[in-house]
Amino acid sequence: MIQALLLDADDTLFDTGSAMLRSGSGVAAELWPHAGPVVWDGFARRFRDDPEGEFGSYTRGEISFAEMRSRRFAASTAAYGLALDAGLRDRFEEAYHPRFRTALRAYDDVLPLLEWAGSVGLPVGVLTNSSDLATAAKLAAVGLAERLPGAVVTRDTLGFGKPDARVFEHACDVLGVGVSGTLYVGDDPVVDAGGSYAAGLWAALLDRSATTSAWAGRRATIASLAVVPDLVSGATAGEWSPGQDLGRRTGHR
Repeated sequence: MIQALLLDADDTLFDTGSAMLRSGSGVAAELWPHAGPVVWDGFARRFRDDPEGEFGSYTRGEISFAEMRSRRFAASTAAYGLALDAGLRDRFEEAYHPRFRTALRAYDDVLPLLEWAGSVGLPVGVLTNSSDLATAAKLAAVGLAERLPGAVVTRDTLGFGKPDARVFEHACDVLGVGVSGTLYVGDDPVVDAGGSYAAGLWAALLDRSATTSAWAGRRATIASLAVVPDLVSGATAGEWSPGQDLGRRTGHR
């Protein structure tokens, strides 16, 4: 039986990836006006995609959030031969964050899910690998801060993040429900779905590009958060059976 719900934040509750591209490209155009749209967009995409894996270093507790951002900025400017004058990174951060908050949007299926969870008394928490400050700013920007009064556990809570099982266990403890009674939903197959399943939770991978949902045992792949109520109601036997009538509501509500 599922007694609590844990949700990833970035690209699960809100479209972080798109907001990063729009804000990064816009700030690049301000800082390097003569570079042109191809470079502006390329810089923003590389900064978001982080091919060096600096976000992973932050998640593991090896570097600070500020250092992670600084390294990604330096690598992205170097890749496109952009000038890196003194104080330019600070100017980037000062211009980036307000643009990002304005560009950030919650997905259409988030509020209906939270309203449903409230109506049935299902505790809901957030477990993210982002920082305390960044997460609070994002939730406020999309109007979800008041809607999520439960646990908000970030990488900063324990000094390391997912997929470490201890982070999932801690978040469940904060919600007051054991791992075996908690469903975790996130968009990353390794960090979210793999990590939560290994920690003993019910695990649902959110793949918004999918057209159908699938489930078996204690693992599922869903095309929308609209499927979550069916997953919760269908978990009473201790696992999801392929014969159950789950996933009737696909797509955004």
